[in-house]
Amino acid sequence: MTVPVSRSRRNLGVLALLTIGTGWVGAPLWTLVVLTLTCLMIPIAVGLHGGPALVRTLLLGDRRPGRGQRVRRDGTCSG
Repeated sequence: MTVPVSRSRRNLGVLALLTIGTGWVGAPLWTLVVLTLTCLMIPIAVGLHGGPALVRTLLLGDRRPGRGQRVRRDGTCSG
């Protein structure tokens, strides 16, 4: 089953925010460790599935025009 990179990126962002939040509110150490390891495992799993290029897309975003952007004839994007 293929999971879209956008969903993985969203999950990674949510888990990163939860990890920061648990450290900030003083949650138990095991919770912080589990969330941190989960955040680290997402890019590793994406890398094992699709290689370095897919990890780069996960962390940096896609360089191609996305939704709401149009490519002009001269090759530039409009937002």
